[in-house]
Amino acid sequence: MQALVFTPAHMDDTLGESSTKAIPHRSSFYFPRFAADTKYGPDPMRELHLSCYAGANAFLSTPADLVRFGQAVMQGTLLTPATRARLHTPQRLRNGSDTEYGLGWDLATFNVNGRQVRAIGHNGNMLGGPVVAAFI
Repeated sequence: MQALVFTPAHMDDTLGESSTKAIPHRSSFYFPRFAADTKYGPDPMRELHLSCYAGANAFLSTPADLVRFGQAVMQGTLLTPATRARLHTPQRLRNGSDTEYGLGWDLATFNVNGRQVRAIGHNGNMLGGPVVAAFI
């Protein structure tokens, strides 16, 4: 991942999760207390180490690096335009209707100021992890 994704995309603050090394400046997982009422503050979650998810691996990143990843995908640094187009093409159901899902990417179209905007993103769905999105 370092050689093929993080370095070419200039994701200098992204690293694999570790259960043995301390990670400086790491954020903490939490849940909102009492039905998400902000006046009660956060309820810290027990300490987690996601390195056991070897198949999905667990990477820690910053918002800036996630933007760099999205840019590298959309600008051809990590994927050819043909590969990106294939991944971002909605899958079809047997009845012929399109899904809002490509190959690993969520796809949506919505209206912004009278203009149709296509959103492409991914959420690994691990503990409400971050979404990587691009708007085209």
